[in-house]
Amino acid sequence: MRSRSCETQGVRLIVDRVRVEEVVARLAARYPSVGEDGRAAVEWLTAGEEDDAPAQFTRRRLRLFLWYELVGAENAILVAWVRVRAKVDFPKRQT
Repeated sequence: MRSRSCETQGVRLIVDRVRVEEVVARLAARYPSVGEDGRAAVEWLTAGEEDDAPAQFTRRRLRLFLWYELVGAENAILVAWVRVRAKVDFPKRQT
């Protein structure tokens, strides 16, 4: 069986920055501290991108974020919540 590297899988979700900010703002309005964490997560996941360009969420960056940045039960709950909401709030990925 061949091993797969997350470097070569190229899975990417591209979302308009305005839409990302709307989702984070809704989250912050309902849960202020979680909204701050969500904004920080988006900043980490999209680091190095231009502010006016669409946000690109890649599988590799998400894996690195989950592995190196999230620690503890509170963050595990946040990740689960974001995964559920992402299916509803984010558009389908573009290839």
